[in-house]
Amino acid sequence: MAPLRIALLVNDTPVQPVVDAFGEYPQIYERWLSESKPSEDVAFRMTSFDVVNHPGIYPNPDEYDGIVLTGS
Repeated sequence: MAPLRIALLVNDTPVQPVVDAFGEYPQIYERWLSESKPSEDVAFRMTSFDVVNHPGIYPNPDEYDGIVLTGS
């Protein structure tokens, strides 16, 4: 099975204590998704898009199986 292609739209920056403990949103979501896979047979490839600092750069929806939004 091909890896699921996931686009991560980063809409915010975590507060510093969260960054210190867990990393930025891409690292947090990578860990959450990895830990929640139903089996090792499930793979994914996540690409992050920083829409706060680069608001004109968005994923092409046809190139991804799912889009996840972070932040508030």
